[in-house]
Amino acid sequence: QGFRIKLDIYGYLSFSLCSMGSGASQPELLLGPPNAEVALKPEDNMPLSNKEEQLAMKREEEKQQKEEVCSATPIERDSSRDIGKKKKKKKKKKKKKEKLKHVMLSGRFTQDKRILYMSNVEHELQQKGLRTFMVKATAGESFGEQTAHGLANAAVMVAFCSTTYGEKTGVGYETYQELKYVHEHSSECALIPCKMSPLYPPCPPDDAGQNLCKLVFSPSLVYVDGLEEKHDTPVYIPSGELANKIYEAIEKSGRLKEVHVDGGVLEQLAELTA
Repeated sequence: QGFRIKLDIYGYLSFSLCSMGSGASQPELLLGPPNAEVALKPEDNMPLSNKEEQLAMKREEEKQQKEEVCSATPIERDSSRDIGKKKKKKKKKKKKKEKLKHVMLSGRFTQDKRILYMSNVEHELQQKGLRTFMVKATAGESFGEQTAHGLANAAVMVAFCSTTYGEKTGVGYETYQELKYVHEHSSECALIPCKMSPLYPPCPPDDAGQNLCKLVFSPSLVYVDGLEEKHDTPVYIPSGELANKIYEAIEKSGRLKEVHVDGGVLEQLAELTA
């Protein structure tokens, strides 16, 4: 009666090998695409064993999955791989960069000698690792903007107290405003007065300035003496010596780590020696 064998090779090629019985000169080979319909004889519909049925079903499922993957778009393929494996990504909050604090040097710029001396003291403080700020407005720059920046980011203000320090001249940004700001923000900025005139506290000519100086430069506020006697004449002590005194005063105020370039290292050392 002959027989027919139908094979499915990798799901891509189906063919049938038939023997038509004794009357056929040779077996008949039928080729066709995977979905080609081939006429079957009754024996082709014989039930398969359970194991064979399972293998056939598994092979058919794999075939369908391959076809679905091949027909899917790249985005769909990627999303299908990630199903059940997605992890919630925590958004990393960017840490706000803290503004670095500095030591602001405040004084009346009415004498070139005093300005030069303050600049020398600033240089000495920088050599000790301190961040400093001193208004140095040139052509096209604003004293007001620089003063506002200096005060807003100051952890310490060093007041070079000449006789008229704190005078209210009405120009807006002056030592009167600087002293008033630090007094009102004493928890944020420490005040270190330097005695640069035999007359201390300063005694500016206007009432507002005098009253503010009496209020701020109280007897309980310790000042740094920046004078020495030479031939019975008071003169400025060397800038390096005054810088050393200011550094010690900043350290006593507890603000050193805030204004030192190696503040973190200093804090660790303090913990080790505590």
